[in-house]
Amino acid sequence: MRIISAFLAVMALSCGAAAAEVPQTIHGRVFLNSNANGRLDPGEHGIPGVRVTDGVNFVTTGEDGSYTIKLAADPSFKFRPAQTIAVCWPSGKWPTSKHWVRLLDIKDAQAVNFGLRDDKQSLPFMYLQQSDSHCRFPGRCDEFAAFVNRLGSEVKFVLDTGDTSFGPEGKDGRTTFRVLTEAEKKFKVPFLHAIGNHDVMPEGDEELAGFAAWTRDLGPLRWSFDYADVHFAAIDCFEEEMRPVVVDWLEKDFKAQPKGRRIVLCHHYPNPDGDKFHALLKDYNVQLVNAGHNHASKFWDDWYAPMVTVFDYKPLGNCNAMVVTPAGVSPAYYCLGCKGKPFVHSRRCPINWESGVLLTSVQKLFGKEVRVENQTLSGAAEPIAVSTTKILIQARIDPGTSKRVGLRLGSSQTPVEIAFTGDHLVIAGAPLRFDIKQADKLLRLTVFVQKGMVAVWADEYFFMEKRIPPAGGPITAFAEGGAATIKTMTVTGIKPDPANSEAAYHNNDVGGPRRTPD
Repeated sequence: MRIISAFLAVMALSCGAAAAEVPQTIHGRVFLNSNANGRLDPGEHGIPGVRVTDGVNFVTTGEDGSYTIKLAADPSFKFRPAQTIAVCWPSGKWPTSKHWVRLLDIKDAQAVNFGLRDDKQSLPFMYLQQSDSHCRFPGRCDEFAAFVNRLGSEVKFVLDTGDTSFGPEGKDGRTTFRVLTEAEKKFKVPFLHAIGNHDVMPEGDEELAGFAAWTRDLGPLRWSFDYADVHFAAIDCFEEEMRPVVVDWLEKDFKAQPKGRRIVLCHHYPNPDGDKFHALLKDYNVQLVNAGHNHASKFWDDWYAPMVTVFDYKPLGNCNAMVVTPAGVSPAYYCLGCKGKPFVHSRRCPINWESGVLLTSVQKLFGKEVRVENQTLSGAAEPIAVSTTKILIQARIDPGTSKRVGLRLGSSQTPVEIAFTGDHLVIAGAPLRFDIKQADKLLRLTVFVQKGMVAVWADEYFFMEKRIPPAGGPITAFAEGGAATIKTMTVTGIKPDPANSEAAYHNNDVGGPRRTPD
């Protein structure tokens, strides 16, 4: 650490006029920006109790919204002026301009102000995750933007978990961030970014090298905020071992949260080492980790906290959709198509091979099958009894005039529902926007239940996996507010796994065949 500090001191002395202009202490206010113009105008009042961070330490605003922070050197920055000051806004508020400023860009160290507006926030809400665009994002993002915008006001923001560029390759990497910020203007919702290993710029221009281009265009290395009383935090993690400065910042951030507050963490590298970091995940209420890097849609439930990664961005965009409910955070996956065309899937598309992994894994263990064909459904059908907690359901349903149609799994006292409402799939209480894409307008569902986990594929472009209470018991199809028709439905009980067998499906298999991390 002494060597790093000495190096930074030498760098600061050698950076010329720009380094000399970096302030040592920052003063400012966090204020209620009533007219949302991003400026502190006469009559606008400060907001107390809001945290501000330099990426190393935090301070909290006083009764008048003012703060003072003495800057601590962040060893991550070779070019110290690229370090940032950022506001960590609370629930019920949203920034009216950038939530960060680089030291290089501060014109008046006595007035570094952050405006927040009132924002209606409630559960449930949805946010999206995309990752690993590697310069491809701007190419054909119109369709992706149109899809996100069609999801409507339910989507509150988009999280990008890194590798937006091929930074080390030079010229293209240097311009990617600004091109990306222009592309994001097509979206009606804001973007927030966590940095990846390819987002570190090569040596050269000191105002771009290292993390400097990132903080110029996309934000701080570490940030946090609250939404509907859920805490979100992002860190710079793109190596196998978590760096001490990152873990220390994260510990300060987590400790500041009220006891029991739910936390969502975002970073690029999926499963970094570090005993102290792992302890933080276990000791605090981390509901989900959004990560990137492995170019696969994959869910982990056997790490130190539940974790999800997302298939890399393709020309039309693929994204995870997280629905935050009082019961937890439920990840789902939308595929918007491959080969440059919506809903045309390549052989390697997850929507194709995820269900293939499932069927290949369990086909030798099929037990008794019950089949239903062309059955009119108004109310609830006769339950289909099954004698196992591992069940495969494949259904083609015409929703007809029904306002709500779907399946109930388990006992009548505590059923798990998969319901289609015409524009949403509601899976175990998690509502996700869903439109039938097939020309025949049939709802196609493949549902697999095992060991307290339900996996749902719908209409060949939607996948969701959700932990549920053990759902042993009958399967019942239902329709409410009108009649529907079960065109075909099979319910197959799966035999118990053979001893020491690899035949059973495990959710951790999802994503494995895609490719190795880069």
